[in-house]
Amino acid sequence: MSSIKMSFHNEEVIVKMYDTPTSEDFLSLLPLTLTFEDYAGTEKMSNLPKKLTKEKAPRL
Repeated sequence: MSSIKMSFHNEEVIVKMYDTPTSEDFLSLLPLTLTFEDYAGTEKMSNLPKKLTKEKAPRL
């Protein structure tokens, strides 16, 4: 398991990342700056520079 620090408007949180192909793919993009947009007044969303792998990901 890996840990990363994320910053939001001068606030920081530590996020634990499981050792999965998708997490490794995400970690390979770091450092990363994203701009978030409001979605439906209840969520914030942003797009990554590339799609992450779904290898070994559970089907929903």
